[in-house]
Amino acid sequence: MRLLRLELRATDFWWAVAAPFYVTIGTIRHEGSHALTAIAQGARILDFSVLPSKVGWGYVNFVGGNPTWLVSAAPYLCDLVTFAIGFALCMRLPPRRRSLFINVAGIGVVSALVNSANAYVGGLRGRGDVAGLLDRVPAPWVHGDFVLTLTTYLIGILVILSRSPMAAGGSDPGNDLAIST
Repeated sequence: MRLLRLELRATDFWWAVAAPFYVTIGTIRHEGSHALTAIAQGARILDFSVLPSKVGWGYVNFVGGNPTWLVSAAPYLCDLVTFAIGFALCMRLPPRRRSLFINVAGIGVVSALVNSANAYVGGLRGRGDVAGLLDRVPAPWVHGDFVLTLTTYLIGILVILSRSPMAAGGSDPGNDLAIST
């Protein structure tokens, strides 16, 4: 299996500097999906934050309505949709669109894996949304869902790295540093 030949450039340092931006986008997606699902179930949002606080990185507080387990599950359903869209785009982007590819892969593919994996591990430790899901939904369903989706994300990333146009076409010549993976 041929993996993506990643050629780093001096300008790629800026992608690392932008990491907090990617985390903030992921937090907006995560907390926003909680909020929208709660609103759809008749709740009223009291407080919404995507910044670090005593509660955690981000949070949403709401009252009223008839919230179900879907409010807790919403970020992971959103991750699945985000991953599907990101995967489809990564498989279609031509090699000359390297910066777009990196953003789509980061926001659409990798962040879905990181968000779901982080939440699942936290849930296994009795914290966060997944712990709440394990209290409300039969545990085999929750574990089965996370094992299936996390495996899908990992396989999808391997497919992107081995079969996407970016993997087939590489990147532009004239790079400062080449690292093959």
